Amino acid sequence: LFGSLVVVGGIWVMSGVSTGPSGPAHSNLTAWAMCQQYVEARLKAPSTADYPWGYSKYTKDLGGGRYRVSTYVDSQNSFGAKIRTKFDCTVKYIGSSKWKLENLVTR
Repeated sequence: LFGSLVVVGGIWVMSGVSTGPSGPAHSNLTAWAMCQQYVEARLKAPSTADYPWGYSKYTKDLGGGRYRVSTYVDSQNSFGAKIRTKFDCTVKYIGSSKWKLENLVTR
């Protein structure tokens, strides 16, 4: 799943891939993918990012096109050591295959 990243007035907006007219344009899976992109934008080595398997147990539909993803990513830091970063990401589907990052907390 590939998209594009645009910063508009301090708000991050990403374009994702819609499932088309036969299904909803947003889902737990697309929210998971959008959060991965937002998280990877903050990593030192995004190409080394490893997420846990099974998006459904880490993604919650909050209603109204809003989703929360709470999980972790393993990736290399600037010294090449693999570290685990926990994160909570809240995104909202705003239409036309676009997503808005509402909140991203890493720890």
